[in-house]
Amino acid sequence: DQIPSFHREKINSIETLKTVLKGIILHDLLMQIAADKGYDKIDGVLNLIQKYHTVVFLEYKRKEVSENATLPDSAVKNFYKDNLRLFANPNQMNVQEIIVRTKDLADSLSFLLKQGANFGLLAEKFSARSWSAKNKGIMGMAEVTKFGGLKDTLWNSEIGRVIGPQKIQDFYGIFKVLEKKPGDAKKFEDVKGDANRLAKVEQSKKIMDEYIDKLRPKVIINFDDNLLGAITVDN
Repeated sequence: DQIPSFHREKINSIETLKTVLKGIILHDLLMQIAADKGYDKIDGVLNLIQKYHTVVFLEYKRKEVSENATLPDSAVKNFYKDNLRLFANPNQMNVQEIIVRTKDLADSLSFLLKQGANFGLLAEKFSARSWSAKNKGIMGMAEVTKFGGLKDTLWNSEIGRVIGPQKIQDFYGIFKVLEKKPGDAKKFEDVKGDANRLAKVEQSKKIMDEYIDKLRPKVIINFDDNLLGAITVDN
């Protein structure tokens, strides 16, 4: 329960969970050490904490002002048209793979492929990933992001070109892109909420300035020139 949701969503294995739990315990130990040494009572620390509280308050206040602001539909639609890439369906591609455990085997298979060997038959016979081997290495259409660090290499490659061997953790992979499907833009009606939220982020300064302008008539502000002249600004 102590783990923030944005971290909790990333926990997908026992090892990741262990790392997170170690981090929580280490955090508690460091806090206790700091308290034992009296760091939580030092003026510099207390001032820094107060500044941090102010920053957090301002962040949430800015978010509140932005969420309560109303943008004309025309402004939201213009933002959508100017930023279609933000509202596009993800690129997809169909990749054929051969995954093996040793570089020697990967190099041998790569040589055979260059000599015209059938990719699917080699995948079926040698690939260590059984579920794709059963399908002659064909993985089916999937979002480009599924391919992690290889996504750009694969997406930018020519259809049918053999890529690799590429080292992937303790394995070696040979790949061939069979099909690409660029993501098309989603309809405005389907993403209007997201477009409205992102447009507010882009116009956050303008929204905040307008909010402050509305507050000015309600607030009396006095300037003390002597006090301003005595302020020390930290570099």
